[in-house]
Amino acid sequence: MIIWLTHFILVPSSLIASITISQWTAISAEYT
Repeated sequence: MIIWLTHFILVPSSLIASITISQWTAISAEYT
């Protein structure tokens, strides 16, 4: 149960983190 709960929390957060990182790299690439 706890494994499913942590999996349900970690997966979306990791997806959001990867999306924000890709956006930041794109923004920094435009300004450099």
